This record gives sequence, C-alpha cells and structure tokens, in this order.
Amino acid sequence: MSIEAGIIAYLETKKSVTDITGAGAASRIRAAYFEEGDIQVGPGAIVMGSGNASTPFMGGVTNTSSGTVTIDCWASEYKSANELAAAISNVVNGYRGFMGDSNVKACFVQQVIDVPPEIAPELRDLNMCGRRVELYLLVEETSPTFA
Repeated sequence: MSIEAGIIAYLETKKSVTDITGAGAASRIRAAYFEEGDIQVGPGAIVMGSGNASTPFMGGVTNTSSGTVTIDCWASEYKSANELAAAISNVVNGYRGFMGDSNVKACFVQQVIDVPPEIAPELRDLNMCGRRVELYLLVEETSPTFA
C-alpha cells in the first residue's frame, strides 16, 4: 500500500474530516483525481505524492524515506475548502504511527496555501475553491512506496 493510500485510509477514520467529506462509500477523499459528480455533492480532497528520497546514514541507506504529499481540498465555497484543509491539518500534523503498511516516524504540515490556478482547471471552470495542505513525512517501510 502506498503512503497516499495509507493517508486516505487514516483520514477516513477521522470524524472531523468525514463530517465534511462524507464517510465510507460516500467519502470524497481520493487519490489523484475526483470521480465524476464527487465535487458537486460536497467538499472533497485529492491526495498526491510528489517525491521521496531514502535517508542515508553512516552505515549506508536506511529503510526510512522522506517525501512530500499534497492534499488539495476542494469545495464550492472558499470557507468550506478552508475548513476541510484545517480539519486535515489538525489530524495529521505531528502524527506518528501506522498509516496502512507505512510506519510514519514524523508527519508535519509544511504549509497550507491556495491551490495554484493552473492546477485542475476543470474544477476552476466550475468555480470551485481550493486549499492545499503540504505534508513532509519520514516513513519507514520494507519497500518505501510514494506513488
């Protein structure tokens, strides 16, 4: 399981997030893109990895990798997108533990910003508002897999 899938599974267990995105089969937390009709129902989030690197130490390379994951929060109103970004930030910032197969040694929110206009123009065309949560993670696993 990739760290992105682990993050999605973790977020789907947090009531403060699922109260906004829906829960279970109705959840609007996705990897990479929304399915047709998702965003018209209510606020949602897209989880994407954007790179990783093994963490070296004096004896060679460890099975710990560092990486950045972005979570784009979309809604029809800026306030709702911002509330979702805040809920996600609150449950992941400082997290240590397992997310799927991955042992998260550290998870920190680097920044929360407006989603750049060139990202997801089809959602911008629908007058959707976006907030981006950028995470820095240290992850230990047998085979680090950031998608």
